[in-house]
Amino acid sequence: MKTTKTKTGFIQHYDDELIKQVECNIGTGRCLVHLHDGRVTSVQAHCSIYTTQYGISVSGKHACIFVSSWEDGMGCFSAITGEELWRLKGTRYTKVFVYPEYVVVVKFTTALIKLDISNGKEIDRFKGRGIETVFELSKPLLFAGLIRGVYCTVDTTNFEIIKKFDRKIINPNDCLSLVIRSLEVDDENLVISGFEGYAHGQYPDGEEAVDFERAIGSAV
Repeated sequence: MKTTKTKTGFIQHYDDELIKQVECNIGTGRCLVHLHDGRVTSVQAHCSIYTTQYGISVSGKHACIFVSSWEDGMGCFSAITGEELWRLKGTRYTKVFVYPEYVVVVKFTTALIKLDISNGKEIDRFKGRGIETVFELSKPLLFAGLIRGVYCTVDTTNFEIIKKFDRKIINPNDCLSLVIRSLEVDDENLVISGFEGYAHGQYPDGEEAVDFERAIGSAV
């Protein structure tokens, strides 16, 4: 998925069988869903600056898009008609990961929620304090943390923890705050990158924010 910023929001481009791209206008709250056959569907998805941070997920198989929000739940909208198909009520939803028959929604710091993609009914819930970082690996695996004090590879089919990564591997310098911005797989090794935040005087060179990139081992 590729994202292009615009004056009014952003455009996301997808490698999807039905949906070519989604154009989001954070001023009007509307999305324009561009299909490969040339059709364009207008969706009142109540997009905001928050949507810019976490993006919009799509399913060509089910002809729908998913828009999460901080205060108004997560909505599933038809890519053909623009109507809202179902909504997960609640607050603080961030990323949505799409699979053939279900989606996994991240509820900031508290849970991964698995829903039936066709009707939004909850299938399962993986609870854990501190879930802030979630990235998709090869389907059906997610990299998530912190979960019970560690980072994990999680199988979304049954929410089984496949592998745990000690915090010392992720944060060997014991910095005050660590933000993982991206995760890539290089020769089967996971490579994370982001920045480390330090208290004044903690870092040897006197800097308070330092970029990092490090390999942390295989996903499984």
